[in-house]
Amino acid sequence: MRRVLAGWLAVVVAGAACGAARAVPIAGAVPAASADQDACKNGKDRMTAIQACTALISLSAGDPAAASEAYLRRAALLGPANADQALDDLAQAIKLQPRDVKALQFRALIYMIRNNTDGAMADLDQAIAIAPGDDHSYIGRAALKQRLGDVSGAVADYGEAIRLQPVNADYYGMRGAAYLRVKNYDQAVVDLNQAVKLAPQSARLLALRGEVVYAMHDEAGALDDFAKAIAADPKLPAPYIDRAVAEFRKRDYTSAINDLDLGLALDPKQTNAYMLRAAAHRMLGEFDAAIADYSSVIATDPTNRQAVFGRANAHMLKREYDAAIADFDRAIELSPTAADGYVGRGAAHGLKKAYPQAIADLTHALAIDPTQVAALNDRGAARESSGDVDGALADFNQALVLKPKDAAVLRNLSRLQLTRGDFADAVADADALAAAWPADDAAPTLRCLTHAAAGADLATADTLCVAVPEAMKARPDYLVARALLRLKQGRLQEALADYDAAAKVALPPGEAFYGRGVVEQKLGHGADSAADIAKGAAMDAVVARRFAAYGYGAAASAR
Repeated sequence: MRRVLAGWLAVVVAGAACGAARAVPIAGAVPAASADQDACKNGKDRMTAIQACTALISLSAGDPAAASEAYLRRAALLGPANADQALDDLAQAIKLQPRDVKALQFRALIYMIRNNTDGAMADLDQAIAIAPGDDHSYIGRAALKQRLGDVSGAVADYGEAIRLQPVNADYYGMRGAAYLRVKNYDQAVVDLNQAVKLAPQSARLLALRGEVVYAMHDEAGALDDFAKAIAADPKLPAPYIDRAVAEFRKRDYTSAINDLDLGLALDPKQTNAYMLRAAAHRMLGEFDAAIADYSSVIATDPTNRQAVFGRANAHMLKREYDAAIADFDRAIELSPTAADGYVGRGAAHGLKKAYPQAIADLTHALAIDPTQVAALNDRGAARESSGDVDGALADFNQALVLKPKDAAVLRNLSRLQLTRGDFADAVADADALAAAWPADDAAPTLRCLTHAAAGADLATADTLCVAVPEAMKARPDYLVARALLRLKQGRLQEALADYDAAAKVALPPGEAFYGRGVVEQKLGHGADSAADIAKGAAMDAVVARRFAAYGYGAAASAR
């Protein structure tokens, strides 16, 4: 839509600026009047030309045609940037010459820029009634109809313009863009093929056809068009950004970032390009770069909630929970009735172990939207961590009613069942996770843990633990799972080594310390045991209950 309006703007302003060419010499004009007429028409200095047009208006008091031309020329010099003055001049021009199509077109354009769609439509209808052979009026009315959502009406007007100018490539491009807007890709590609045939070196038309064929799932054709557009005009930003979209969806995030860098270097005001580049940086784990891009958008538009929310999530991924909470606060301020802000802030509070605040935010989110699976899952986790096992179970079960195979919920529910001592259910949930999500990297470790906890078939548990991918075996969740298996097998030194390794990671789980304390007690390290058990219990409100379910009670003695 902006492309259409920009193109029409150039045509109409040029037509208005050249309008004086139609003027006949002022009857009985003195040399000064002729000089003013020439300066008004051809003056290279804008202010001098405006002054000449002003003088000419005064000298043309008895010549309505010449005065109208002077008003029109002065309006063109003033331009849309001085809309009030330009509209006054156009009103005078039209009053003097009611059938002046160029004046009607130019006034319609300014009306469109100022969102006076009724005034613009009236002027364009009148221009077409006066001069039905003027293609510019149809193009302007098509652009206006497209803005108003009347795409079929726009297509009809573009068709009239094409009938009048059948070799104008831009007109086919404009109609193709209208078809693209309503996802009529077949008609869009027909028009854009014709446009490119007429103007094979038009970077803009090649890029637009690339958008259409990409929407038709012809990825290779789209990338070919984008490459041709870039070769035709390396300084046009759109093809770089369009190609980056295709690359992002191919998960070629590095290439997408490279193209977005080039597009933004040419046009640093492309908000969507910053947003896409931020998303690509996030996918590559480049969270600082993502935060910088989101911040660029926010600096330009502090009300861009999508950027604020994106930056909050990037902070979450960096474990910068206070910064995330600040951004979620802003997202909530911008849209207080949207549940997602409360879900995000609740999750951040939960990760900070501020469980009452987490539960409050997540409960508020569910009051807004009871179908929020993420809110139920996170509230269940917060409830479990604060010792409310029954409340957690209710939340996880409700989440699975809404989304029966949700991976995050199945993971959390399986672990909760261990705390409750429901080992059969824990194993079943872990198996369900592995079946539903074969690529889930947590599933193999969870199966190892649940079978070890059940203790009925330690050989199977051992096989499952060994089968966990090597890349996962340095993670603390795997280390505590294998440690539990070794504890159950009586391999105490190996269990101690695994718990010790898990306790040394950047964010160790409470289970690492509690489990190490259990092993230390069995080895007769009483003082170390008491300290570790106390530390683990302080970190995890339900760890003692979980170990009691495993068979190691409050005193960490085996049954």
